[in-house]
Amino acid sequence: MLLLIAALPREFAGVTPRARLASADARWLASVRLSHGDALLAANGIGQTAAGEATRRLVASHPVEAVVSTGFAGALRPDLRPGEIFVARSVAHGDTVYPCGMPLRTPDESRKGIVRTVDRVVVTAREKLDLGRKGADAVDMEAGAVAQVAAEAALPFYCLKAISDSAERDLPVDFNLALKPDGSLSLPAVARLATGVRSAWPGMLRLWLDARDAARSLGHCLDLCRFPA
Repeated sequence: MLLLIAALPREFAGVTPRARLASADARWLASVRLSHGDALLAANGIGQTAAGEATRRLVASHPVEAVVSTGFAGALRPDLRPGEIFVARSVAHGDTVYPCGMPLRTPDESRKGIVRTVDRVVVTAREKLDLGRKGADAVDMEAGAVAQVAAEAALPFYCLKAISDSAERDLPVDFNLALKPDGSLSLPAVARLATGVRSAWPGMLRLWLDARDAARSLGHCLDLCRFPA
């Protein structure tokens, strides 16, 4: 069985119409039949703690043969555009670098490179540029923890992301201010932040549309790809 770990259920929107909600072991858990076999979809919240805890529980309680860190990532290169598929060759967190397996049958237009896992939402284009100068191509908040658990369990690890925001654009609000300790996002807090910034609502709409396109691309790719165990 394939285990797919993301942060939020909306990142699985491209495959959830076929999914069946499952029992506990993650805040949101579903099973789905992909073209290449059965898979578990887990979304336990934003950040490494939430992702690592869910991965550890599910690896211990299910016959997992390979682990995939998936969902959305931010671009650190200006040539990466929202909606594009990004296949990580490695995941870097701190001084640790985790090698990634290469899925079979990835889309011809998919991009490849290094994902850097960080501990906070990267909000500004300047922050993205600084991270990109350190050698990464895309950024997320979960892959490093998922990779660590997969390595501890001696399971094949893959990292397949969809780009949800571009490198040269600031996020419309600082989502760190709406992030709860359990890894969930307070939507009322997001609304309050957006209300306080005149230009935030057009940016929120653009971000929502980009995330919708990213989820569609990701759903197609997850059904197409093969992840050898």
